[in-house]
Amino acid sequence: MCILWEGTDHLAQLSTIYGLADSPLVRQPPVSNMTGSLVSLGPLRREWLSIYQHWLNDFEMLKLIDRRFRPHSAEWITQWYERHASGTLDSLIFTIIANDGGRPVGNIALQDLDLRNRTAELGVYIGDASSRGRGFGAEATTLLLTFAFKVLGLQNVMLRVYEYNTAAIRMYEKVGFHEFGRRTQCQFMDGRFWDVVLMESMASDFR
Repeated sequence: MCILWEGTDHLAQLSTIYGLADSPLVRQPPVSNMTGSLVSLGPLRREWLSIYQHWLNDFEMLKLIDRRFRPHSAEWITQWYERHASGTLDSLIFTIIANDGGRPVGNIALQDLDLRNRTAELGVYIGDASSRGRGFGAEATTLLLTFAFKVLGLQNVMLRVYEYNTAAIRMYEKVGFHEFGRRTQCQFMDGRFWDVVLMESMASDFR
């Protein structure tokens, strides 16, 4: 008789019971929607919630992408996941997955998605510190822009970036964004105020 415990991964249990842990039928790669040479973009996954929580509690990373600094509990991250996994919001959030090893390294999203006016706002971060500076963010952004313009039919994708995040600005320029304005001295960090740089990419300019 085989007993499966509630609240656990039944496939993993069966794999252990029947000695299939190393079977290719069991060790499937993470589900992905888009694949590049370095990374793939796939859906949020419940089993990665603790990883997402770790990233979103890293204040050194958050200073580059957000203005809210607060600890996020397991309950908060679960609610965040359930809101977005339901597919009812005007946003599409993907996990950035390293092709080498199939591990999650960050998140990328189209937010404020407006299919009538064909616009959206892009947000991206590499949460895994060891994966920064390796081109993952640039390729993930290119994959999502390709999807936005060539599949969703969007016309304009914008983003906001703090002026002190110079590495991100260079990356955005490399993949086709250009500055179209600034909100002056509205981000306080490290004892001074900084601009928020507004950037956009147009379908007509995207290759």
